[in-house]
Amino acid sequence: MIRQTFLFLALVGTVSCGPITKSKTKRSKVYGEKSIGIPVALTVSQKKCISASIAREFEIDVFSRGRFYPQSTSLSTPIQSVDEIEFSGSFLGATQWELLNNPTVEREAQSFELCEIEGKYEENTYQDATLSILSPIKNFENRFESFVTNLELSPVKIRTAPLLKEGNKYLINNAFYYSRTKEITFLPQGYYDKENLVLPLGGRPFWKYPMVALHEYGHHVFVETYMKYALRDSNLPPIEDESTEASLCIDNSNTFGETHSTERERKVNTSLAVTALNEGFADIFSYFGEPAGRKLFGMGCMTKSRDVEFGEFFDGSPKVLTTKAVNLFLSEEPMEYTNCSEMTNFQDPHLIGAVFARAIYRATYLKALSNEQKLSVVVEWLNRIIPIFGNYKDPETILKLAVTELHEVLKSNMVFGQNDCYRFYSHFTGLTRSRCL
Repeated sequence: MIRQTFLFLALVGTVSCGPITKSKTKRSKVYGEKSIGIPVALTVSQKKCISASIAREFEIDVFSRGRFYPQSTSLSTPIQSVDEIEFSGSFLGATQWELLNNPTVEREAQSFELCEIEGKYEENTYQDATLSILSPIKNFENRFESFVTNLELSPVKIRTAPLLKEGNKYLINNAFYYSRTKEITFLPQGYYDKENLVLPLGGRPFWKYPMVALHEYGHHVFVETYMKYALRDSNLPPIEDESTEASLCIDNSNTFGETHSTERERKVNTSLAVTALNEGFADIFSYFGEPAGRKLFGMGCMTKSRDVEFGEFFDGSPKVLTTKAVNLFLSEEPMEYTNCSEMTNFQDPHLIGAVFARAIYRATYLKALSNEQKLSVVVEWLNRIIPIFGNYKDPETILKLAVTELHEVLKSNMVFGQNDCYRFYSHFTGLTRSRCL
């Protein structure tokens, strides 16, 4: 249910791109130097509501299929999926660079009522960013009302562009889901440093991509489903693990031509495998759940690597878990990695998950199933694989079981012939044997 007051962000401790870790050094290992820098200051809009009634519809500009276009969202019913939203106030300072030293908040807590809005909110305001996040989540809820109700999920909390410090800089240019508090956080858009004044993704912040909000909401679906079983089975691997280098953020890749500093240490465990499956689920969930989020034009490395319609990663290598790819993912020795245009980092759980998402897309393509039915198929897959995770202690077995159970779910929900089966297992040649015979 929508709360009329949008609370100010109160920071206690620090938040990383996903799980909180005890060591500050671990956060920079998650995403690399490009995730910290100088945030672009958003402002609090001065527009006022023209009435006290809740809006029946609002329109927001989003970026999809290579262009901006207005997305209308009906609010004839309250948003059940979202509990509350927090955002910071305007930054005080004559220049962006002063944010590096002594940032302050210019205004006290601002009240934001989601009501009848005369015209659109200005760009670079918290309100515009917040509505851009809410729009795909509410549209998803409107399209699949019974599906959302049957999931019986707790509502999420959304945080818009909070100032999260990393040393003397801030976390920027990403979005993540934090399971302990059921929060979706969109970090500020920002510059990497004052010598590099180019904003990523052509200057478009992540909240303008509908896929991102639904991807993070997909993490919420995965985690809520997982925790239902974890309450009954203490042997399940933790959904968050301090030794897990991955986090439930949208992007772990590098921009073009940048050198990636490899990890000094890398620990591989069952939680890492679960994270990879979580990422794959979130990718395919967002694809089936948000038509406007399809075709990820303009999203840097994700343009191909995370678009389920593409059969190759950004560097042109096929979306297949070959023996080499599996060995890299399971290796505790960090691989040397340059950038996504030259090679695929198979130690990134997002890209392991991308293979699963691609396999699901291909298996369900042109089948006589609605998007809601396809969503139900992948949720059924979760309910089959999660209870058996606690019986195994190595990540490779977790991934093998996920493939086997996904095959069984696909066979039981659609016509799945021999050719379908061969295509499906062609994605996992280095992981498990084909069960098509």
